[in-house]
Amino acid sequence: MKLKAGSNTHWKLKDGEGVVVDFTTGNYFVLDEVCTFFWKKMMAKPQTMPELVDAALAEYDAERDEVAKNVRNFCEYVLAEKLAEHS
Repeated sequence: MKLKAGSNTHWKLKDGEGVVVDFTTGNYFVLDEVCTFFWKKMMAKPQTMPELVDAALAEYDAERDEVAKNVRNFCEYVLAEKLAEHS
């Protein structure tokens, strides 16, 4: 399953953090550095969770299990908040 940024969202990079706005609800979300990295990848093209894990491992010095857990949490959150959708 590939995820992409939701069509109802807009995002901007500000001071190294990503800010995502949901135009449907008017809510905005501030992303930390790692979540901003994931979001930028999803904006470039739809991503699978394994693709996000591999990209993060290439970028950061971290353990695969920890990265996989963070990717899973991120994907579950953005799907639950309807910030992302399946492509």
